[in-house]
Amino acid sequence: MKRIIISDAPIEPGHKLNLIGEKYHYLARVLRCRKGERIMVGDGKGNFFFGELTDMDRDRIQVDLMEPVRIVWEDRVTTTLVQSLPKGNKIERIIRGATELGVTSVLPVNSRRTLTRYDGEKTADKNMRFKRIAQEAARQCGRPTLPQVGDIKEFPEFLEEYRTREDSLKLIFWEAEEKFGIYQALKESRPDVKNVVLAIGPEGGWADEEVQAALRAGFHSIKFGHGILRVETAAIGFLSMIKFYFNMTEQSLGLAEE
Repeated sequence: MKRIIISDAPIEPGHKLNLIGEKYHYLARVLRCRKGERIMVGDGKGNFFFGELTDMDRDRIQVDLMEPVRIVWEDRVTTTLVQSLPKGNKIERIIRGATELGVTSVLPVNSRRTLTRYDGEKTADKNMRFKRIAQEAARQCGRPTLPQVGDIKEFPEFLEEYRTREDSLKLIFWEAEEKFGIYQALKESRPDVKNVVLAIGPEGGWADEEVQAALRAGFHSIKFGHGILRVETAAIGFLSMIKFYFNMTEQSLGLAEE
């Protein structure tokens, strides 16, 4: 069934939504919905409701919300991706891929070796665009919740905020790490871990002083094995392994005994 997520209006049974602009375009032009059709409408917080398109004209669609419907998307451990801004539009591809993998939060940061920086109005525009990309990716992959995409900030500011997060496994990918790998970090984590925070640097990697500051804030530096990963490969590769390790069960993989 066709779906749409509406995060800027009340979503509850009996409510009528009048959708215009981008939401109208998505339903009418992309999904090619028709009057009388039933769809599912989500609030971005994990709740979905059936809806019926009861009125439709050239620039507006009315959706009458009805009973709730349960969408199953359960992760035992939440994930936070801290991504130093890479060059070009790589961050957009990273946000899309991370959203599809179920990331809970994406926090873009500036670091010592960040080459692409934004100022003033450009920063505000990018913050809005990053959030919109996450919404589009969530809608495309069918997840019921929207990831939280933070505004761009400086890496030391982020470290100060997360210094006291004792319920999180905090990992920073560092090419100079020689011994401690991602699997070892996950395997040796506390059984009650609730959140994994993963910090990925820009193309030039983290500066040594940034890694040392992260270690003082409770992070563990990790490696991936041999070779150097591209920034977008590192983010998606590590998130995939974290999701697999903590959230995949034998039953979900089709490995349960008959």
